[in-house]
Amino acid sequence: MSGSDARHKNGGPVQHGRDAPPSASMAGRARAQLFALLVEEFGVNEAGVELIFHLLNQMRTLERRLDLIGRALRRLPAESQTLFEAEFRVLWRISEESSNERNEDSD
Repeated sequence: MSGSDARHKNGGPVQHGRDAPPSASMAGRARAQLFALLVEEFGVNEAGVELIFHLLNQMRTLERRLDLIGRALRRLPAESQTLFEAEFRVLWRISEESSNERNEDSD
């Protein structure tokens, strides 16, 4: 089995480099450093830091889900990808217009 074919025991591919998830100890150190930075440098209280961590976790979850959606879309036949892209552009434009209207209303 080549290095690019390496698999975790759960069956998923082994990730290397920038795409590899950090180890638990690295993630713990990074979290502690971010906590200290937010409290000491920016004056964020503990409740604020927990909210920031919660929002960061939600963002990471959304990023992983969007990545999975992208992978699934790339597996579709070319015609289906083209139809999806056209529909997505329409929905994106509607979303942008709606967002702009809400921003204008709040000004």
